[in-house]
Amino acid sequence: MQQKIKIIVFYFFNTLYIGDIWTNLKEYMLERLESFLDKEEAERILNESMELSGGKVKNDTIAFLVKQNGYEPKKLSDSIANNIYLHPNKVEVISNEFLKKLSEIYRLYCVSMSDQNYLKFYFEKYKIDTKYFNGIYSANFLLKDSSKTPILKEIIKKENISPEELLMIGDSFSHDIEPAKKLNCQTLYFTEENFNQMYDFFTENGLLNCEKYKK
Repeated sequence: MQQKIKIIVFYFFNTLYIGDIWTNLKEYMLERLESFLDKEEAERILNESMELSGGKVKNDTIAFLVKQNGYEPKKLSDSIANNIYLHPNKVEVISNEFLKKLSEIYRLYCVSMSDQNYLKFYFEKYKIDTKYFNGIYSANFLLKDSSKTPILKEIIKKENISPEELLMIGDSFSHDIEPAKKLNCQTLYFTEENFNQMYDFFTENGLLNCEKYKK
């Protein structure tokens, strides 16, 4: 660690859980786009977003392209918000015991590109106890800067810390890691199919001994 960590920020998806909650995400997002665009335009924007996201379907990239092409991103966010509970899932969820131990040493936050209703639903579904977090933030697609940068700046200001005292953990280099690095925050690019990468990082950097949590 370059400097002592005081704040740890988790991106919700594929960080507090591992696994794809969407069994048909591409089809789902196409339906959401077609709720306010014609089929050809919806397909074009979806395909372009996947090219920009390395073949993955990313809500924030789609919203960026919707706005860039002159459409109203609120129509997309409203459409998603009204259809968020329809999809089966098979995931591994981070343990509350781990979060409890971590929260005794650091102040924890969660950020997401999804709205608060969505996050509330999945925190409850996965039985992740929100009491261990000092804040749960949703990025706003409607802001000029709809990345996580404004949220990280807000947390840094709220906690009265230097950026170097914040650790951002996320699974997207462009949307989680790069914005944090530009602010001089510390980062963990979490890319594993289990939590051992996170546990090893915390243990090796003296943040928390996580050997008992490893598989």
